[in-house]
Amino acid sequence: MLAIRPKLGPVIRVSVLAVFALALVALCIVLPKYSVSRGPRYSSAEQIISNTKTALGEFEMRNGRYPTNKEGLQALVANPGGLNNWSQGLEKVPTDPWGRPFVYRCPGNNGADYDLTYIDPKTGQESPE
Repeated sequence: MLAIRPKLGPVIRVSVLAVFALALVALCIVLPKYSVSRGPRYSSAEQIISNTKTALGEFEMRNGRYPTNKEGLQALVANPGGLNNWSQGLEKVPTDPWGRPFVYRCPGNNGADYDLTYIDPKTGQESPE
């Protein structure tokens, strides 16, 4: 004996599409608040930090340590003295896209070898590393 089943296919499809549409609308509302891109200056600051971290890594490999707080990033441009394996890592001491010096600390916070950040002009706070 054949059982007669109602056709639920179209109802299910419409329900799935409705849920998908609601999820898409929710993402469009929430996602811009968490956007990573904050503009070209911020991207530039992150790129300069990346290049400077590379130079800091080379400094540490050649000299067995990172520049001290007193030496700062200037140690990547000119030999601070007493370093036989020193090599110039940067042409000049980097500044952020707003013309200010980067914040360098050695040792860094939370057990890091060093911190290298910039002051966010919108918030006045250090950027996350």
